[in-house]
Amino acid sequence: MENKKKQNIPRPRKNDRLFDQRSDWQNNACLNPYDKDFYLFAEGYRRAGDILVKHVKATHSSQDYLIYPIAFLYRHYIELKIKDIIVEGNCLLKRFYDDFLKVHDLDKLWKQARSIIEEVFPTDPKEDLEIVENHILQFCDKDYNSQAFRYPVDKHGNQLLPKDYLISISNLRDCMGRLASFLDAVAMGISALIDEKRDNNDNIQ
Repeated sequence: MENKKKQNIPRPRKNDRLFDQRSDWQNNACLNPYDKDFYLFAEGYRRAGDILVKHVKATHSSQDYLIYPIAFLYRHYIELKIKDIIVEGNCLLKRFYDDFLKVHDLDKLWKQARSIIEEVFPTDPKEDLEIVENHILQFCDKDYNSQAFRYPVDKHGNQLLPKDYLISISNLRDCMGRLASFLDAVAMGISALIDEKRDNNDNIQ
């Protein structure tokens, strides 16, 4: 009986190829190795978070498991979108920027991005930036270096998140939707200005 149970357990197969394509082309994802734009990556993480929230709301289950990938996906979206603004903003302003790809602290990244946004859009209301900064600092308070929703403890064995802390997944999704609308609009605005300069032969990379 025991051996029969073991035989029913799926096992990896010798001919498995993890990153292969199949004839059901609708399920083949296309990677573009020449696209250095952060947009595809950032948008992918945000959409994945939304899909998991939709599953929880539809089934009223798994929220205690899925909160970790949901929060991580949303946080990584923020990080990638801020880095996108930094890259494109410095391109627009024709200046070099420090290597920030190894930086995961949202507050440090946001400081750079906010400076660029204020320079590129000097007449836009500062209140919006204050609200966005408050949202980002709230994420920093829970996960300042992209570890808290990935691991239960830090490298010293200290617990990264408080016990018995309740998080409304649907509220998180709604707040992230509004934050994403702002960050996406900023990124698209900068991209449009870059395209305009290129159309005017303004020697921009």
